[in-house]
Amino acid sequence: MAERTRIPPLSPFEEQAGFTRALRTGNRIVLSGTIGVEEDGSVRPDAGAQADRCFALIRNYIEQ
Repeated sequence: MAERTRIPPLSPFEEQAGFTRALRTGNRIVLSGTIGVEEDGSVRPDAGAQADRCFALIRNYIEQ
């Protein structure tokens, strides 16, 4: 069985709720629960901008 590595959380909610948004196991990174929230906690009204933010967060997880 491949070793699991938890990617550090980006928000305190992950620790409080007891889940991880990103987990590396073997050569895979599994993601869940990523939404387009900005660093200040706001959500832009444009769906495209929200999607761009999600992809930026996902890229950050992969780079970690």
